Amino acid sequence: MPHSSGGGSHGGGSHGGGGSHGGHSSSGSRSMPTASRKYFAGATPYVRYHNGRTDILYADRDITKTKKQDYLSNLFTIVVISLFMAFFAFMSLDSILGVFRTPKKLTVDYDTAIVIEDNLGVITDRAAMEKTLSAFFDKTGITPAVITVTNESWRNYSNLENYAYDLYVNRFDDEKHWLIVYSQQADASGSGFVDWYWEGMQGDDTDNILNDYSTGLFIDLMQKYLTADSKYTVERAIRLSFEQITPQIMERHVNWQDAKDAILVLLIMAAMWVFPVFFSIMNIIKMKNYKDYQKVPSVDGKILIQETCDYCGGVYVVGTCLNCPHCGASVKAYNPVDPARYGYDPDRYEQQ
Repeated sequence: MPHSSGGGSHGGGSHGGGGSHGGHSSSGSRSMPTASRKYFAGATPYVRYHNGRTDILYADRDITKTKKQDYLSNLFTIVVISLFMAFFAFMSLDSILGVFRTPKKLTVDYDTAIVIEDNLGVITDRAAMEKTLSAFFDKTGITPAVITVTNESWRNYSNLENYAYDLYVNRFDDEKHWLIVYSQQADASGSGFVDWYWEGMQGDDTDNILNDYSTGLFIDLMQKYLTADSKYTVERAIRLSFEQITPQIMERHVNWQDAKDAILVLLIMAAMWVFPVFFSIMNIIKMKNYKDYQKVPSVDGKILIQETCDYCGGVYVVGTCLNCPHCGASVKAYNPVDPARYGYDPDRYEQQ
């Protein structure tokens, strides 16, 4: 589908090319338990044993009963975000690589008859215009076409771009033409101000050659020469614009601003991917680790008491085991005495 390659007017300046004519979802999940190494209001203590020591954790809900949907929820987050970001990363990567691609001449498998249709009488040397346009075609494989019309002929359209689009699709059945439409008032002889407009319309297959760099250069040239109407005729402005872009149009032109923009987008997407995926992975790791903990039963109200095994010297929490979790020896019976002996605050769970 053809699209604008840019254009301009005498009173409004120039503009770049436009585009082609023509539910949010979320997953509910249970929140992860709030866990801390220090006691907080409403928390329950949990303990696991390793290397002869205790590892005590405080949580606001039972961490030993992690449900299957907790894992699935975090895995779903990782997979969906990764696929979503991979798609946009691929699109951005293609844009970055496109900045460095060398244009390739189009295959000539269509009607390449050059169209010069002058309804204003501004093209006086048709042979010279054909020579210029033919040189552009030989270089690119894109067939240029130039049509001049009166402003009145497109007043039923919202703008010249829409009129040029209709001209293209009615004249050409391929995506390999580049149509330049020039327009001015029907009788400009008695007016000191020529109200001119122009618009380019390119087929999709030309995008590799008529990229932002080359069309931007053409736009600047056309606008400059048409504005300097005391020096250049309309015919001369069109010919000079084509003649000056033809020698370099098939060269590789790196648009560093586009590359920077694409790289910035990739970095932003990477950050958007890293944080949720990182936290989801950490949640999964935590849930696996939680399986090693056991709930500490209440001992003397709120007192968390630890004892040392007489056989191996390993530490354990009173009330959580009948045998030493480190060596398997029987633990001694708990004999409640003054809690201060153990160095614990009787009003809080707190590992010293």
